[in-house]
Amino acid sequence: MPENRDDIKAYTYLPFGSDPLHCIGMRFALLSAKLALALISHSFRFSRVTDTDVPVVFNKGRALCQAKRLVVGIQKR
Repeated sequence: MPENRDDIKAYTYLPFGSDPLHCIGMRFALLSAKLALALISHSFRFSRVTDTDVPVVFNKGRALCQAKRLVVGIQKR
């Protein structure tokens, strides 16, 4: 209410997903991604091929570490 506006303390109300613990769905999504990577690495074998750059060259100036070109061989286990 307008008459109570001066009594409100800052950061008292944090809607769902805005607090330091974040949304429960974010943890579930991260767990699902990790499980998918574990299943892929369990089912396939990754190896270096003749086209693979050694050492790997990374793009500079980006927030994420990203390879310019990454060629790998994949074999089913």
